[in-house]
Amino acid sequence: MALRATLAGPNVFGGGGSDFVPKVSNGNVSKIERFQKRGYEFVTTNMSLHELGNDKRALGLFSASTMPTWLDRNIFREQNLADFRAWNPANRTFTAPTVDTPGLKEMTIKAIDILSARSKKAGVPFMLMSEAASIDKAMHVGDMERVSMFSPRFAPNAFCLHRHANWQAISELLELDNTVKTVLAHLEKIGHREDTLVVVTADHGHGFDVFGSADTAYLKAQTDNDKKREAVGTYLSSGLSGYQAEEGASPQNQTVVFSKDGPGFPVNWSPRYTAAWGFAADVDRYEQVHNKTRDTSIKLENGTYRANEEDGPGGFFVSGNLPVGDDQGVHSLVDVPVYAWGPGHELFRGIQNSPEIAFKIAHALDLGRDKNVTKYPAAEYGSEKVLSGRYVAQARKVAL
Repeated sequence: MALRATLAGPNVFGGGGSDFVPKVSNGNVSKIERFQKRGYEFVTTNMSLHELGNDKRALGLFSASTMPTWLDRNIFREQNLADFRAWNPANRTFTAPTVDTPGLKEMTIKAIDILSARSKKAGVPFMLMSEAASIDKAMHVGDMERVSMFSPRFAPNAFCLHRHANWQAISELLELDNTVKTVLAHLEKIGHREDTLVVVTADHGHGFDVFGSADTAYLKAQTDNDKKREAVGTYLSSGLSGYQAEEGASPQNQTVVFSKDGPGFPVNWSPRYTAAWGFAADVDRYEQVHNKTRDTSIKLENGTYRANEEDGPGGFFVSGNLPVGDDQGVHSLVDVPVYAWGPGHELFRGIQNSPEIAFKIAHALDLGRDKNVTKYPAAEYGSEKVLSGRYVAQARKVAL
């Protein structure tokens, strides 16, 4: 997550911290100490993040590298959190066990509070970019356990077939959805909803789609590869997944169950019937039920990559369509959604090229147009306004 407000440097900066500790690649310099000397408060846990005041700039480093996903933090803590490392104040490196890591929602809301307070004091607006970065990293290795369909960017004032596989995926998407919902409500609470543009989008897709369902119990019981593939059902044979059905209950079309984890989150994290999915471009792999981070391919002595059978023991082989020198999937040209709320949201309607997003945010913010000032008549806006750009903040109108 990277957040910027002024040319003097970011007010808030956070994420993984292995590059911030002294090592050969950075000249054995502690970047953490550099930030602290410039007045940044250094936080390393979810609790210390919440206790942080909103009046100072902040540096939040919550793990050595990639941060734990929602499912790692909330459902599979015992299995997966040991794979991550947190800040150890004793030796000032990231060697401590991970026990208290904030999620996208917590980091984003705190960032808004800091930026709002500091921008109000300085008399200037602020801009925030908050990214669910694990989505892209997981997509590249076909690790749907840790993916959602898109990764978000916020811009306010400007604010820019597996059992667990599918739900690490969807849990990240649900965390994003919950974050957006919470952000909009929080902006309303602190009085910034009407003057804050919120944009949610992605910079690319991965050619991913769902095409049916999978019977995980049937898959486990088969020994023949062709029989294993019969675990996948399509069209009328696809049936319903069991994520929203209580344990032992059959999923029904009208089943509506509310999870303790929030709206949309599954009630049953390990149903028998799950979704079957695939990528447009991928490497060789074995399909099976997973609840750990995946290592789908292995490197051979000749430098090429092949499917890692240990990644999906007992699963069926799926041939990739990328060169054997590639060890992971790639981006695709699939269209990605763009959602916008607030002043200037109408600029984001319809189909658009990716580079246009940044320019439209700048347009809504009225950046770089000081020399292009136009007076609009009082008859249209109730009083004479001096306006620049197409977005009119004072009148909440757009001059087309």
